[in-house]
Amino acid sequence: MSLNPFFSLTPNNPYANTYDAANPNAPYAYGILHAWGGNSSPHSPYRLPDQLANDEIIVGYDPVAPGDGTINSAVDDLYRRCTIYAYFYGNNVATDNQYLLLAQLNGLSAATAQFFVGTELVREEAISGEEQVAVLIDVPGSGVGVSFFIRLASATYYARMGFKGLDCYLL
Repeated sequence: MSLNPFFSLTPNNPYANTYDAANPNAPYAYGILHAWGGNSSPHSPYRLPDQLANDEIIVGYDPVAPGDGTINSAVDDLYRRCTIYAYFYGNNVATDNQYLLLAQLNGLSAATAQFFVGTELVREEAISGEEQVAVLIDVPGSGVGVSFFIRLASATYYARMGFKGLDCYLL
């Protein structure tokens, strides 16, 4: 049996709307993707505004230390860091459902990915090459938004990580 994603977000398609007017009572989702901390040098091939036209967003050069799982300030701990942000909510979903999030990442150097739901660190995973990392979370309710962050952590300032997409499955 194959399972289709509830929604998908990629650099080429940073918005999701799965509403079907022919079946308004079926589960559907809205989602949006943001990124902060891309290489912003005018001479860099990885400039963040240009990356939305590519199939991969590369963040780097300002990671947090591995094991630092705190978010005290959105400005200091997210916007000024290397962070991928997905905000989404499902409608016509029940609290006994779960979201299975699959992130497609590419560790380009000494990279560790930290996964947050809201401000809570739910997983930290070393990324080496192309990998898919799963995070399972409970559905908070119909129409209730979820903030999901993937933040780069590394002991070296020069760490880089690629993000290719996020698929969400409704279980």
